[in-house]
Amino acid sequence: MKKRVLAAISGGVDSAVAARLALESNHEVVGVTMRLWGGRKQRRSCSTADADEAANVAKSLQIEHIVLDHRDEFEKRVVEPYMNSNETTPNPCIECNGLFKIQKLSSWAVENGFDSIITGHYCSFDKTGLYRGVDPAKDQSYFMYKLITQTEVEYIFPLGKMTKAEVRQRALEFGLLNSEKQDSMGLCFAPTKIGKILPMYDQNGNMVGSVHGGQITIGQRRGLGISSKEALYVDKIEETRVVLGTEERLQRTSVVANNWVGGTSGENLYVQFSAHGRPLEITTVFETEAGIVLETKNSFKAVAAGQHAVLYDKERVVGGGEIVRTF
Repeated sequence: MKKRVLAAISGGVDSAVAARLALESNHEVVGVTMRLWGGRKQRRSCSTADADEAANVAKSLQIEHIVLDHRDEFEKRVVEPYMNSNETTPNPCIECNGLFKIQKLSSWAVENGFDSIITGHYCSFDKTGLYRGVDPAKDQSYFMYKLITQTEVEYIFPLGKMTKAEVRQRALEFGLLNSEKQDSMGLCFAPTKIGKILPMYDQNGNMVGSVHGGQITIGQRRGLGISSKEALYVDKIEETRVVLGTEERLQRTSVVANNWVGGTSGENLYVQFSAHGRPLEITTVFETEAGIVLETKNSFKAVAAGQHAVLYDKERVVGGGEIVRTF
């Protein structure tokens, strides 16, 4: 059955290949680009420069192209919370995907008569759930975990069954203009996050220096500007001080996460605290007034409040939430 498909085009090779695959399926395809950050001189993802490249992709595919400008809201909802976070380590990519690539894009698609949304994300999604992409180096299921409760419109992820090398090959076969474009890395915005100056204390309560609170994270060792007989890491970032500790003191076995999306049950549960972090086996999951508590079989370190815990049952995403505490 022919569908009206919204192809989310960023200007990169992945979304271009996804859009071209939608055309192969004889769907009516319209390219849509979300302009979230920056001007034409900035070469980061979702900038005006990328919107221009996306327009060229759409033109080469001979499809209509629409640009949705969300720069003001993106700065307010994603950039400012990140900039103002001293005691937490937020993940802007999860907030961006959840609010813009899922919530706002799906609502706009429904309002404008689209049956499906196709994107260049490396994951898979069907009636049974959201799954990891087959290429472990590119898997984006962690970033997209909030999709599991989205029911407004169908999402199609053709690259979830492909490796990056295969995507590059298809781009060359299709003769896409951006087949050799480099992947975007890191944050799509690059403001300087400073934060207020905080005193640093070792585990014995001795002041050993000071640091800009916005430029450090839990588990950090380098760049602290201190010297000590034993290696010291950032153990706690508090409102008025930073507490350092040895690697042993960094070890944790549990997290509390709130704003939970999805479920908590499965046969073989694992949790991830970053997009390509080591999956940790879960021994216990239970709910408290503070949030969902996840206990792991093996200890972990360098996980901070503000990051997200995403729960998997083998390859399927079960649920996820924002970490408020580790212990």
